[in-house]
Parts: sequence; structure tokens; C-alpha cells
Amino acid sequence: MKNSRIILITLLTLIFLFGVNSLSVIASNIILDQYDREVRIVENPTRIVSIAPSNTALLIELGLGERIVGVTNWCFFEEVEDVTRVGDIDPLNLELIVSLNPDLIVAHRLNGKEVVDRLTEFGFNVLAFNPNNLEALIESVEILGKVAGVEEKAAELVSEMRAKLKRAKEDGGKNKEKGLKVFYLMFDGEPLWTAGPGSFIHETIELAGGINIAGDQPFEWVQIDLEAIYEANPDIIIYGGDPEEIYNSKRWSPLAAAKKSQVYQLDMSVFEVATPAMFDEILKLVELLAGSK
Repeated sequence: MKNSRIILITLLTLIFLFGVNSLSVIASNIILDQYDREVRIVENPTRIVSIAPSNTALLIELGLGERIVGVTNWCFFEEVEDVTRVGDIDPLNLELIVSLNPDLIVAHRLNGKEVVDRLTEFGFNVLAFNPNNLEALIESVEILGKVAGVEEKAAELVSEMRAKLKRAKEDGGKNKEKGLKVFYLMFDGEPLWTAGPGSFIHETIELAGGINIAGDQPFEWVQIDLEAIYEANPDIIIYGGDPEEIYNSKRWSPLAAAKKSQVYQLDMSVFEVATPAMFDEILKLVELLAGSK
């Protein structure tokens, strides 16, 4: 599982390197996707192929899990465990995708423009996007809801997400004066990985009112030396595992976060795949920082 997470983080890093554009609705039945391609909206698709985990997560959130007929090997969701696997994010089994005869393919920038173009040339309706921040994620839900004919459900979800984001901004702003330094530890092993600018985790730390000790790094996901962590001496550690693992580790004991028992567990899977559930974890961190020193 640890190796799988490293591979997934590497893929997510490539997103940052290649850049991201947001989706726009430019007509009542046309949207502009990440590649500035005009994509015609086909209402109520019933055979959907999702070729990225984040897309699959959004489809499930919108209640479209039963319409999904194909997913990638990286889509570890119970709702699609019996659905046909069409390969990795890259490469994909295009022949298998064609055989599924989808009326909507939800693609991702990591699939590559060539794949998106080829699937389009085959005559399929292909929507390509990648939400790289919270506002873009909200926009993606809106547009996917429109394309898939579940606008009402999407509007409800968007309303919930915006309300949580508003609350996080308001309450998180109150934490900023504390100047709490925060370190995200991907896993307690070698090499050490953390999140930098451009990642949802970095955005979450800042929203919650904290200061990301890796906030000056050039990439979304970076390796970090233990010495650099010691020098930063974070007040808080965010960790996806059991905090006791950190408290019981000698190498983390010198840190202020360990001394003050401020190692906090969040569900990091929702950040790695980018799902609306992130907003609940953001609010959780806001509350944790409010009670920290």
C-alpha cells in the first residue's frame, strides 16, 4: 500500500508540472475542457467510463455509481469493485474502452491529450478535467452534474461544499494569529514526503490558519530531509496513520508537535483522490488548530 501511495503521489506531481486549466461552460450544450476543446453535452448518459480515480469519486458522490461501466486499476472504491478495469491511468486499454460502448468518458489530464483526442476521434463524448484547488473541484461538480443530467444533485452538493468552505475561511482566519507551523507527514518511512504549494493539503493547512513548513517548496509533492523538519520544529503534525506511531518514535520526539501531543490524524485518502469529503477534513483541522498552541 505504501508503494502504491508513492506511485499515486508521483502521478499527482506530474499534474502540477504539466499545469491545469479550469472548465468553463460556454453555451447551453457545450463546455470547454482542459485542452480548450469544445465538448458537446449529451444529457443523461447511462454508460460512463471513468479513467481517473478523482473522476470516479465525483461520479459516485453524484449518485452515478450504477452508470459506471469502466474504471482504472487505481479506482479503489467499493461502489465500483465489480466494474470492468480498463487499465492504469496511463497506459489505458483503448480497445476495451471502445468495446464498452460508453456514451460518456470522463478523462483526466494525466491520461494525456493523445488518448483524449483518440477517444474523441472514435466518436465518443469525452470530458477531460482536473480540479487542482477547492474552487476548481466545486466547479467540476457543477459541470459534471450538468453533463450527466444530475444538476439538482450537483447543486445540493455544491451548496454544501461552499457552506463548508465559507465556514473554514471564517474560522480558520481566527487561527492565523497563532502562527502555528504545520508539517504533513505522508508516512513514517524513507524517504520522507510532504505536501507543498499547489496541493490540496497545502491549501487546507492555510485555510485552517496554519503555516505549512514546506510552503516554500517548488512542487506539490516533495521529499524533505529530517534535518529540515527539525529546523522548522513544527507545532503540529498531520498524519494519516495512528498518532501513537509518531509519539512512540524517537526521531520525532524532539519536535514541538510531539512534546505538545499535537499529532493529528486526518483521512488523507480524500486529499489524494480529491473528493468533496475533503471539506469535512478541512473543518476538522480548523477545529484542531483552534484548540492547539
